[in-house]
Amino acid sequence: MASGVSTHMHPEAFGFCVQAALRLPTARVIEVGSANVNGSVRDVFRHSEWVGVDLHAGPGVDVVADWTRMEFPFDEEFDLAVSTEMLEHCELAATAVDRMVRSVRTGGHVVITCATDPRKPHGCDGGPVGDEFYRNVEPALVEHPQLVPVLSTVDTVIGDLYLLARVERRLFG
Repeated sequence: MASGVSTHMHPEAFGFCVQAALRLPTARVIEVGSANVNGSVRDVFRHSEWVGVDLHAGPGVDVVADWTRMEFPFDEEFDLAVSTEMLEHCELAATAVDRMVRSVRTGGHVVITCATDPRKPHGCDGGPVGDEFYRNVEPALVEHPQLVPVLSTVDTVIGDLYLLARVERRLFG
């Protein structure tokens, strides 16, 4: 792990990312929900380029946009898409996952950590939800026809969902 990595992020999610990173080569990475609020995994993954996308400007954000609604210039452009603790705050979570898959080349990977039941609702900053969107993610939501799980865990005690998956595109017909 690189020095200077914050460990204020949800420790179990951070630990999963460390495990996932050990399995992956150096990559061009896109991070969805990249604002460094409670810590970042940016220095955990070996990367040649890192592009962070988030709704709001801040540390770790390179592109300020709504990932689910932005014009999409990223078809198969990256080796890895990462989203940590963001999907539960995204109204169009299935669209976010689909776009993550779409942004990664065949043979690349997707890493997702997010809240699932029975995690209690929380705001993006870890505090109260307030007026922002929140919904725990059902495990089926991260199942995608072009994702082949490599490492997948659902912790029903603390309410965590973790996925490392390889992107495979099959031609049917």
